[in-house]
Amino acid sequence: MIQTETKITTGATAKRALLSRPEFFLFYLPFYFVPWLFVSPTGKDMAAAIIAIVVFLPLYFRSFENSSPVAIGYIVAIELIAIASGSFSGNSGVFHVYACSAVGFQLPRSRAIGLMIGLSLVWLTAAYLIGVHPINLYGSLFFGVMTGLIVIASWREMIKQRAIEKAHTRERQLTAIDERERIAHDLHDVLGHTLTTTALKADLAIKLIDTNASLAKQEITDIHTITRNALQDVRRAVEGMALSRVDDELEQTQQALTAANIKLTILGDIPPLSESESHTLGLALREATTNILRHSSATTVVIDIQVQEQSLMLTIADDGGSGAIQEGIGLSGLRRRIESIEGSVKLDTQPEGFTLMITIPLAAALAR
Repeated sequence: MIQTETKITTGATAKRALLSRPEFFLFYLPFYFVPWLFVSPTGKDMAAAIIAIVVFLPLYFRSFENSSPVAIGYIVAIELIAIASGSFSGNSGVFHVYACSAVGFQLPRSRAIGLMIGLSLVWLTAAYLIGVHPINLYGSLFFGVMTGLIVIASWREMIKQRAIEKAHTRERQLTAIDERERIAHDLHDVLGHTLTTTALKADLAIKLIDTNASLAKQEITDIHTITRNALQDVRRAVEGMALSRVDDELEQTQQALTAANIKLTILGDIPPLSESESHTLGLALREATTNILRHSSATTVVIDIQVQEQSLMLTIADDGGSGAIQEGIGLSGLRRRIESIEGSVKLDTQPEGFTLMITIPLAAALAR
């Protein structure tokens, strides 16, 4: 079924691409020479045909799919070619048909119809006065009106279809950009936290290896476990399946801060959360922990978890003493994640430390 729909879509796109090429519609031009099959043309007839076609072609290409008022001048010139070549042997009405088809591109519709009526009346009058053969006159008059009406209808449909395709293309581009940003933020969260924790534990293992080999071995084992978990997280992030939970991140935060000799106090408990809420809050906690390890000189960290009415407030405060905070990819990604679940993020910088306050709605979670 999907393959069939794809083939239909591809076929429709190819058809639209063909119909948007002016060269395709030149198949009608050879009809000019049909009368020569019955009456041999003179030298003047041949010269007139060559001149008419040479002058016609650039005007035709410039008027094709041209909705600007400038194109009206090209259309009038094509109609004059039809009238001028009417005195010679040849189906001069072909040029009138092309003029009517070019009129179909004019916007709005009322202008196109008005111009087509005007061209038809001019052609009817002029062709009658110069003695154009009735078959040529009335045949081209009929085909001119029909072609013009078809172009009027199809051109507006073509414009609509192109607008839809342009919107779809833009949507695909935005989706690709969002996906790249998601992967970038996920990898930043995963690798930033993991590498920081691994570096701290490696430093601690180096210090302990000569004095306490068993503890050093434990730190190396932790590094092994953390890196293997990080590898899985990277794979999940690329596949869009990074589903770490806030409870797991609390445990990871405890390990990372302990390795950095930072005292952690956790107040309150995490209430029941949906999978997306827990994942989003977990990544936010990971980013906050990474920032503390990288950018602060904190000795204590307090994580306060409070449920207030239908909201969960997670406050992470350290005593690291911080200057002005600039939001890089980590904090901007954290804010984007929290806002994606209709939450909010507040940053508070004080001489004694840095506080991050995250609030998310819990109406859906508490209702379960």
